Amino acid sequence: MDGTTLVETLPVLPRRRGDCHKGDFGGVLVVAGSRGMAGAAILTGLAALRAGAGLVRVGVPEGILSVVAMGHPCLMTLPLPQDHHGRLGLTALDTIAEEAGR
Repeated sequence: MDGTTLVETLPVLPRRRGDCHKGDFGGVLVVAGSRGMAGAAILTGLAALRAGAGLVRVGVPEGILSVVAMGHPCLMTLPLPQDHHGRLGLTALDTIAEEAGR
């Protein structure tokens, strides 16, 4: 072979109790995307959900917020300031730091 390892089985997430809610399983803040790259933010948010996170908030440049919000109803969105290229602006740093501290 070429040294590549094949994955034959995936780990199984533990069963969740019936009396839990999503807040019991931690939260993830994803900061991703830019104009033309909304899919990156959606896919990253969905990966966090599939990995078992209870709450996933996706911080994106405000210009692509509606696209990301429509990407999946389980993703919470956070509009962030953007520059004139549709990328995250430097003024987004304070909001990101505040949200990450939650």
